[in-house]
Amino acid sequence: RYRPVPVFGIELTGTHYDQSFGAKSDRRHTVISQSVGAFAFPERTVQPYALVGASELFRFVREEGASGMTRDIAAGPHAGVGVEIALGPRFGIDLEGRYTHFLGERTGTEPRGIVSTNLGFVIHL
Repeated sequence: RYRPVPVFGIELTGTHYDQSFGAKSDRRHTVISQSVGAFAFPERTVQPYALVGASELFRFVREEGASGMTRDIAAGPHAGVGVEIALGPRFGIDLEGRYTHFLGERTGTEPRGIVSTNLGFVIHL
């Protein structure tokens, strides 16, 4: 996360999910997100914030009976809220909730959107 001024920040995040982390995994998802956030009370240790941005989903699924995995790529906007707890001027702990909505035509097996919660370690550049 980069905060050029205390009340605004930009960030790049990535999340990876693998059903089994094995060679025969049936489901793998990677989400890459770029966000802009506004922080309330930037001078305090506990800093609530809101963010908006865009996300890309790279989804690989092994269908029953198939020899390989099918690939799906989707993109769309996201919005969320969270709280950052400062552990000093450059580090923090972050708890966030976010909704990402995917644009374009989707089939019955493909998600229209994802609700996610994250707990992470933040490094300010």
